[in-house]
Amino acid sequence: TVADLGVRTDTGFLTPRDMSLHQDSSYAVAVAPIRQRLSAAPARVTDGEILTLACMTGTEADAGELARRYPHAVAEAMEGFGVIEAALRLARIPRYVTEIRAISNEIGRRDRSTWDIPRAFDALANAFVTLVKEPLP
Repeated sequence: TVADLGVRTDTGFLTPRDMSLHQDSSYAVAVAPIRQRLSAAPARVTDGEILTLACMTGTEADAGELARRYPHAVAEAMEGFGVIEAALRLARIPRYVTEIRAISNEIGRRDRSTWDIPRAFDALANAFVTLVKEPLP
């Protein structure tokens, strides 16, 4: 989901669909085989919506607003929607298109002392090894 695609108004945020524009700002992807495979990964796996934003969330107020608008979101990133858009629309690769993120820090006020980038890379490596150990069905 592109969480910042739309317009901020005095009464709240409007997505393109809210404004009757026919532009998708989110994709629902079928990930059952990937989810099933990753359930065997050594790292904890959380399934949910990943928000794509042009600007990282750096305040508790912004984090709260995103949590209110997207209660099923589990992460934010800056690349996901664009990659999925390219795979589905441009390359026409609909099978197993998903986004997998390794989390190094929580959304909210930026405090680099709490980031754990090595742990995030380890989790991503473990997920990758688990995914590619054999072909998906």
